[in-house]
Amino acid sequence: MKKRLVALVAAGILLLTACAKIENITFTATIENVSDNNILVATTEDVGFDKASVRLTDVKIDFNLTKGQTVELTILPEIAESYPVQVTAVDIKQVK
Repeated sequence: MKKRLVALVAAGILLLTACAKIENITFTATIENVSDNNILVATTEDVGFDKASVRLTDVKIDFNLTKGQTVELTILPEIAESYPVQVTAVDIKQVK
């Protein structure tokens, strides 16, 4: 009986941890290239990748994106493992 209870509690804990919400990722980067609905950036922080192709389809941008500009990006946690990685932005801010 005790073993079953311990196993049931352990299974419940595993289920709860598997359902934990994964947070968005925020980092600073320098724009290397600008195209329609997409930018190529080089990260200035250690976020697990050095370059990223960033989709901007659902992001409101209040400034002109230019090569060499530093921006703060918030991306969805889903990262396509390619080179450069492919990510989707949810927010972009100009760093002054």
